[in-house]
Amino acid sequence: MDDPTGDEDWDLWFTGWEIRTNGGISGVGLGGGVEFPEAGYDTIDTDAIPPVIFQDAHASVFDDWYDYDGTTHALASFGYVYLIKDGDRVHKAQIVSYYGDVGGAPVSALYTIRHAELTPEGVGETITTEKINGTAGGLDADGDAGYYAFDDGKLSLTDGQAADSDAWDLRFFRFTVTLNGGVSGPGQRRGYVLDTADFDAVSFADVPADEKFKSDRVKNVVDQWARYDGASGRTLFKDAVWAIQSADGESWFRFYPLFVDGAGSRDYASIEFRFDPIR
Repeated sequence: MDDPTGDEDWDLWFTGWEIRTNGGISGVGLGGGVEFPEAGYDTIDTDAIPPVIFQDAHASVFDDWYDYDGTTHALASFGYVYLIKDGDRVHKAQIVSYYGDVGGAPVSALYTIRHAELTPEGVGETITTEKINGTAGGLDADGDAGYYAFDDGKLSLTDGQAADSDAWDLRFFRFTVTLNGGVSGPGQRRGYVLDTADFDAVSFADVPADEKFKSDRVKNVVDQWARYDGASGRTLFKDAVWAIQSADGESWFRFYPLFVDGAGSRDYASIEFRFDPIR
């Protein structure tokens, strides 16, 4: 089909191996959803609907920075250490917390992070910054994101200004953290995630080869749901079920891909899936 991003009358768009929802950067609707790894299809019901939905968005190496509790709907940082490269400079960074204290109560998307520059000569000063404002106007999320620079700290930039600015390194928007590079910004920042949460132990010796660093890409709610294995000619499916909100914001469905026919490395001829209402 032609690009439908400006239309409101679709819920899922199948384009190559991508499945997009009508919301976020993929459409003008209110669509989105949440992924439930290793879940039984019939277990996804009204109780599984989250209070805040995920939408198709710009994504980076920070894709999986948090653990989502489906019962309390709370986010907790895994504490991974990330390496951010801009030219010859490399910083290590860690998300400490998603919640900031306001009047004695925790408020979501008020981030605490810490970071330090890495050089062959050693590790620079560790800087901890609290309450980086990624609330974007609260649950409506209709305000500007929070922008941060390793050298200058929190920045007062609108989204419009940031779109043309090389001054920022990290962007915080609700539960999404992105880099100034790739599809997310005009800069050249790229990232790499280390398999450790020991921030103090990371040094320049842990910096990988340049080609290991990745630029931001587009992440869909139904992300990397399957891949074609050219060696075996098989389609390998992710073990997950998705709850999807409709483009009008009024209904929820559970979604589960079953089978694809005529699969190749770039696309397939047809797909069979389950898509049943849950509210």
